[in-house]
Amino acid sequence: LESFLKAPNADSDDFFGGSVAISGNTIVVGAPQESSGQFTITDGATASPDNSTSQSGAVYVFKRTGGSWVQEAFLKAPNPTSTDRFGASVSISDDTIAVGAFQEDSTQTTISNGPVASSNNSLNNSGAVYVFKRTGSIWDNEAYIKASNAGNADLFGENVEISGDTIVVGATAEDSNQTTITNGTTASSDNSMSSSGAVYVYKRTGTSWAQE
Repeated sequence: LESFLKAPNADSDDFFGGSVAISGNTIVVGAPQESSGQFTITDGATASPDNSTSQSGAVYVFKRTGGSWVQEAFLKAPNPTSTDRFGASVSISDDTIAVGAFQEDSTQTTISNGPVASSNNSLNNSGAVYVFKRTGSIWDNEAYIKASNAGNADLFGENVEISGDTIVVGATAEDSNQTTITNGTTASSDNSMSSSGAVYVYKRTGTSWAQE
């Protein structure tokens, strides 16, 4: 055993370790039921002790130097809402992290590049994915990704994987009856095949993400 990692704001039912990913000397840990209301990134070894936004979720980044691990960042969604479960899925590739919040509720159907995210909460459990980028030892919000056909209870972001400049997102409860692949930026608006599921692929060019 090299190390035993705990959150600096460990609390009952946070589910720290509910998801985990590693790339080189960096470990990413999701705590999808962490309850702080923080909407910014904390670089360093601290984390919010606040519990005002139940099960909003959080992600912790740990970096190894030599044989020692230290916390590098505490990541929160820029639009934390109760039961969003940010951090239910995590993935890392080099200096980029993708985080799924499959119970996020906004109606947005576009990608926001930069540190912004919708505060709308009228599309229950539609889901979202957040992208973070590291420069040196500093993490910043790079993108907020929503499905182009976001629907009620689609659970977009229940699974997420990143490799280089490509992100793949699973939406296990998406409802369309389509049986083909759509190349491009659109997706079916049909909802006649309940929870049939779908996968979305996104590509980064420079610092901008688009559905592929």
